[in-house]
Amino acid sequence: MIRLIQSEWMKARHERSSWMLLLLPALFILLATLLFSSSNNVMSGDLPDLIIMFQTVTFICLALLYPILIAFYSFTVWRLEYSQNAITKLMTLPYSRYQIGIGKWITMVCLILLSSLVALLVWLISIYIIRNHMDPEATRSLSYHITNAWHFFIYKVFITGVTIGTIHYFLTFFVKGLITTLLIAVVGTLVGLFMLNSDYIDFYPYGTLFNSSISLKLATNTLRIEWGMSEWVNIAYTMLFLFFSLFAIDTNRFKQS
Repeated sequence: MIRLIQSEWMKARHERSSWMLLLLPALFILLATLLFSSSNNVMSGDLPDLIIMFQTVTFICLALLYPILIAFYSFTVWRLEYSQNAITKLMTLPYSRYQIGIGKWITMVCLILLSSLVALLVWLISIYIIRNHMDPEATRSLSYHITNAWHFFIYKVFITGVTIGTIHYFLTFFVKGLITTLLIAVVGTLVGLFMLNSDYIDFYPYGTLFNSSISLKLATNTLRIEWGMSEWVNIAYTMLFLFFSLFAIDTNRFKQS
């Protein structure tokens, strides 16, 4: 199994969708940092308010960006094998279809985790850049935001990302086109926006990131992102759709588009 995962990781390194998932969120945060640092109107405000503004803008935009990037990558996990006519060779390896499916899924989970950690690191560097640009002595006001950023990228981005990735991993066996896959991710994300005030938001993975981002904006320095119901629900969804995916592999419904 370890060799299988290593092989899948080597394939992922040569896929542009992998690099997009890994780097685009971090590049977006750097762009937001540049825009904030270069704006005199923004930088003339108070540091706590500025950090809240930066946090809200980046978190909400990442909530829009991540589902689409993850859906794109999930789509290519199996399509790569079929587009290069490598599926027959893959299935002749000394592994069951279930092991191959789990190996690809673990690779996807590792990539989402790495993307979350890279984005978190860049976000932390960014707020220190903004702080030093305004008030190098202001350290206390950052501790709250650093804690929430850590929880956001791990509890929300990573866990929710794995859930969305697993859902699209399953849909890959039935959805033939990339446009359709991305459309599902976009529609799912938009529905999440409309469900922000719903009592059932914790049961809808696409709305989890938005719910946390908006809540932080409305509750300045009073709300902390913690492990909650949505994380348990997302884990349950992940296990359920992974189970479905393994059977979808065995039914051989997936056809080359």
